[in-house]
Amino acid sequence: MKNARLMFSALATTLLCVATAQAQPRANAANRQPPPPMPLGVGQPWNAGALPQWLGDPPVANDAAGKVTMHWFCGPRVATCKDDLARVLNLREVGKIYVIAYINGSKRDAMKLDPVRDAVGGGAVAFGPKVTKLMAQYGMGTGPSAVLVDVDGNVALITNGGEPEKLDARDKKVNDLVAAIKEFTVATAGPKGSVKTGERFELKVAIDLAPWLTFNRKAINELTLTVSPDFKCDTLALKGDKVQIDGRKLTATIGCAVNGKGSYEARGNFRFGYDNPNGTTGLGTDSVGWKFDVVAESK
Repeated sequence: MKNARLMFSALATTLLCVATAQAQPRANAANRQPPPPMPLGVGQPWNAGALPQWLGDPPVANDAAGKVTMHWFCGPRVATCKDDLARVLNLREVGKIYVIAYINGSKRDAMKLDPVRDAVGGGAVAFGPKVTKLMAQYGMGTGPSAVLVDVDGNVALITNGGEPEKLDARDKKVNDLVAAIKEFTVATAGPKGSVKTGERFELKVAIDLAPWLTFNRKAINELTLTVSPDFKCDTLALKGDKVQIDGRKLTATIGCAVNGKGSYEARGNFRFGYDNPNGTTGLGTDSVGWKFDVVAESK
């Protein structure tokens, strides 16, 4: 009986080892499955990771700054990709759009579906196995698919498929995002309500640059006023060091008084220079206005 129990125990141990050995390959096979799709949603930051194979230069952050970035996914054997290429080229020509194309194929395939066409600062084109893996991770299918990223680096729209209505919606979103880009915002301050005859007040302009820009201090930065003869102002033009620049904020303030009575209006015109991340210089111009009443000084 004792020998029988020993033989049964040895047999059970052998079967357990065999079962474990058979389960191990299955576990390893499960570990080799492709990873689940990377989290991707509207409002989330975009990060595609490193893609070592580029048709030309890789993406340049300074070239993309202040632009809507279109991440465009396509393959050489997808008929709608060839049709959509013309759309993407037209969008890029509008300006303020940076295109990064991901072609699921070879270098030759990427050359045929290249929407950048060596345009300086226009974008970049990736290809090869890394692109294939990325499209699978994001569930992009065969294309054409796109991820639109706004100037703040967040996903604004995800499209998948070449149906005309989807492409129309994508193109409209691109144009809407481009239209919303502002290099600077302007705020004014002046008399609140009314002022008394001869009472001193200030006319102020404050300009805030977009985060990707910096003021060019060597440019002519100035504010000029146009007022009626009743105005008595410290000056009608501020420029140079009289215009204050603090980081991305420019302020110009002129003190005035009005000798007459009634409704008055003052106009201000300003201009300033700013530098883009890619080293080019831009010129900002605009005009502002102030309206207020002047009443007689009470006795």
